[in-house]
Amino acid sequence: MFPALPLIRRLPYAASTRYDPDSVMTLIDIVHSDPEILGGTPVFVGTRVPVRILLDYLEGGEPLEEFLENYPSVSREQAVGFLEEAGKAALALIA
Repeated sequence: MFPALPLIRRLPYAASTRYDPDSVMTLIDIVHSDPEILGGTPVFVGTRVPVRILLDYLEGGEPLEEFLENYPSVSREQAVGFLEEAGKAALALIA
């Protein structure tokens, strides 16, 4: 087991806005990078789906639902959690 990283927090990633302790995921549950999987490209945990594909879908104007339909191995919680963390990171850079 790897030690917890100081920047990783337990956050709710439910489809609703209500806190549900059973749906708590960490960043480690959402995305990871492994040199043995797609040469280290960041992918959603448990899949070989690069997170970049989600961003490409959204940048192209496609809805999240279409991404999830085309990549069923990625859970809604992973996709939403990644977007929330990306948004927080972006805001932290400019705030």
